[in-house]
Amino acid sequence: MREDVCWANINAWAPCIIEKEINGAYKYFFYFCGRNNDTNNQNIGVTVADNPEGPYVDSGKPLIDWRVEEIKGGQEIDPDVFTDPKTGKSYLYWGNGYMAGAELNDDMTSQKMETSTIMTPDKTYREGAHVLF
Repeated sequence: MREDVCWANINAWAPCIIEKEINGAYKYFFYFCGRNNDTNNQNIGVTVADNPEGPYVDSGKPLIDWRVEEIKGGQEIDPDVFTDPKTGKSYLYWGNGYMAGAELNDDMTSQKMETSTIMTPDKTYREGAHVLF
């Protein structure tokens, strides 16, 4: 994994993928959890391909390597991506012990930070958000 994802060296898991048309061409965005053994940080990354079978190219840094201030525990893991069929806007959801979400920018590899929000349903929520329309 080190040669493919420079910011993580262990624990690639819990992926999700979405197809989206960008500038007239379809792209495939693969979101996943990764961990850097040197820092012990769990983060979420994204890779991009022109075809669903790849090859996928990493963005070079984690997409989610931060935490909303009021969250004190849990991990930044278990991404799920959703595109609203009515608006065409895409959103990323994640979390462990909390559920967070943010709107993605049109490039699908960055987020609109001002839209980041915590949506933890109740104190029993653990992880694995999934959005259905």
